[in-house]
Amino acid sequence: MSSAALLGYLFMRSRDDKDKAIEPKKKTTEVALLGDVGGTNIRLMLKRLDMKTRTSTVLKPFKTYRSQEMESFEAAVMDFLKEFEGTDDWPTVGVVGIAGEVNNNSVLTTNV
Repeated sequence: MSSAALLGYLFMRSRDDKDKAIEPKKKTTEVALLGDVGGTNIRLMLKRLDMKTRTSTVLKPFKTYRSQEMESFEAAVMDFLKEFEGTDDWPTVGVVGIAGEVNNNSVLTTNV
């Protein structure tokens, strides 16, 4: 699964049918998965972003995974987020930096 497809899948899972049935107040916070993927390490962090005050709170600090030891990027993300499954802290947005050319919504790194 490509990085973009994985992020899309994760965030679609965060939506709940009951949220669609009731019009909630305009949401002022988002939970964001932030990451950096390289040939040596995958670094992931989870933050709550307050759009009204433009501040953020760390929900889970950076965790580093050795890229060569992980089965995939997806495996690293799922391990990182496992404690947040089914909670309000499941990410709804994400930004992941990765070195390499994006081709057909995928990136191939040179040394992984």
